[in-house]
Amino acid sequence: MTAAKRTHHNILVLVFDTWSTPNLSLYGYPRQTTPHLDRLAQRAVVYHNHYAGGHFTIPGTASLLTGVHPWRHQLYHGNHELHEQYRTRNLFGVFPDYFRFAYTHNTLAEKVLGFLLDELDRLKPHEDLYYTPDPVARLFRPDYDIASVSWIRSMETFRDGAANSEFFSRFWTQLTSRRQAEVYERYPLGLPQFSGGHAFYLEDAIDWLADNHHRLPNPSLTYFHLLPPHHPYHTRADFYQHFTGDGKNPVSKPESFLTENKSDIHLQHNRRAYDEFILLVDSEINRVFTLLEQSGSLENTWVVLTSDHGELFERGIMGHAKPALYEPLIKVPLLIFPPGQQERVDIHLPTSAVDLLRPCWRSPAVRRLPGRKAVRCRLSDRITRQTALCM
Repeated sequence: MTAAKRTHHNILVLVFDTWSTPNLSLYGYPRQTTPHLDRLAQRAVVYHNHYAGGHFTIPGTASLLTGVHPWRHQLYHGNHELHEQYRTRNLFGVFPDYFRFAYTHNTLAEKVLGFLLDELDRLKPHEDLYYTPDPVARLFRPDYDIASVSWIRSMETFRDGAANSEFFSRFWTQLTSRRQAEVYERYPLGLPQFSGGHAFYLEDAIDWLADNHHRLPNPSLTYFHLLPPHHPYHTRADFYQHFTGDGKNPVSKPESFLTENKSDIHLQHNRRAYDEFILLVDSEINRVFTLLEQSGSLENTWVVLTSDHGELFERGIMGHAKPALYEPLIKVPLLIFPPGQQERVDIHLPTSAVDLLRPCWRSPAVRRLPGRKAVRCRLSDRITRQTALCM
């Protein structure tokens, strides 16, 4: 009998999009961006040199979920297809006896999850936890990629030369603006949102997770991929301008030959806004741990915290998915919270997103089994020397 069978431990993988290790005080960043995580880490395995599988969502998420690098899963961009063998050989396929649930704010991550439906028991639609409606998802789900581009061009883009509706686009803008005006007191810059202006409360997603996690069939594997601190950096009022005037500016570095010509002042302003958005993420991480503990589900759950990629504010470049691979773009946090662990373990060996599942695919037993009959396996010894998620 496996350890998972004996204990029925649940697994919760929490991914915060665009969450860069160099901007977290947990890892020595001078701004105190993760006060709650710094405390929670005292009962976690903390990885100090962990790297994503890509510098934007699609390859980074695909590598995390399949345990292989992009040149093997072949999901480089949104117009590519996941290699057929990884539609069953993935994180969810390793746990066929679990109830396997996934949700993401990010439609690009949802596209990756869409290739894994054979191994998922439920994929919750992204719009379920949005504050503003996403009519494209509801009306054109089979053609979401092209429909979302058409919607933005016809309904939300008003610059000269762009196609848009003479009437309904203006009506739609007024409708969504009025809804968002209701929240400006709480979110001075407006709610966090994904492309196309689809806004959401991070708090709603955390509430839903806390309210429903213990209701999922036991044991469960939950993959929850949340958008913050992804751009735009719309933090809550209690964190807005928290770091203004603190005098902490990074050392200016020579511009990359692929520079976007962003000035240091522009980069510093956006870095500060990003750091203040991380404070919201940190606050909500603390809240999810508190709520799961109150419900009693935390004592029976492995929690994994990580990201799909990072963010860059230097060398004349801002953001991600850039023609560069500087460390802030790919160095991301990884913390694993085994049930009941009360001491901190620090791992300084280099690790990457593919290490979470790599031993599963190296095992001769896996190669002998056809289709979806993946065996239990240990997380790589490079990830942890303790009891692994999959045995």
